[in-house]
Formats: sequence, structure tokens, C-alpha cells
Amino acid sequence: MNTVKAALKELINAGWIEKEQIRVDGMFSHSIFTLFYEVSTVDQKSVSGKLPTTNTDSNNTREEKEENQKDMHDFQNFRKQFIKDTLENHEPFEVYDGGTYYFNLDGYLMDVKTTKFVTKSKTFKIWDYLYKNKENYNYAN
Repeated sequence: MNTVKAALKELINAGWIEKEQIRVDGMFSHSIFTLFYEVSTVDQKSVSGKLPTTNTDSNNTREEKEENQKDMHDFQNFRKQFIKDTLENHEPFEVYDGGTYYFNLDGYLMDVKTTKFVTKSKTFKIWDYLYKNKENYNYAN
């Protein structure tokens, strides 16, 4: 079983498979695996907008690691504050695709029109957009 898990993890990291864990009432229900015929480079982008490289962490310089940690810390702070503000204000928000979204109490993105959870790849794109345009959402570091 470990071989299967390792293979799935490798395919997910490479962008060939997307794993979406579904929760019902805050508890894990099941997973949905989506197989892609072509790997999307958009879905592989990191929060900083850079494509992943084949470098392992051990090949990165200390400065690169510190910069990545700073970027991730800034994103995590932004994400936490954005969810908190959105939940407190009970306000949905609009993004690049004209869609309107809100967070449920567990912090998962929901589509206002369909009242369904947003897929993992769509969620990533929305967070990437929000973070790159954080000044439009009254967020200050």
C-alpha cells in the first residue's frame, strides 16, 4: 500500500492528479481524485507565482529558503486574516472570474450561486489572485 501512496503522491505533486478531500459537517467524508491528460503549469505555481523547480530543498541556498519561508508566512497571515474578516463581516467577495464566493465556518470556499464547495484547483487560483491583489481587499501587512 505504501508503494501506491508514494506513486499517487508523486503524480499529485507533478500535477497529473488532483486530490480533493471532501468534508461533511467538518468531518472527513471521502476523497475525489481527478486525472488530467495534460499537466497544467498554472496549477503548479506557488503562492509567489513561480513555477516549481526540480531542485530539492537541500539544493536551495539559505537565502532562498529564508525568502520562501517569509513568502509563505506572509501568505499564511494574509489567508488567516482574510478568512477572519470575511466571516466576521458575513460578506461574500468577488474575484477575477466574476464569481462570488464566501467561506463556510470551517474556512472552506463556497460558490454563492451553486452553494457548492470550490474545487482544490479553483481554490488555489482564487487564493493566488487574492494574495496578488491583497491591496484591493483592504489588507495591510
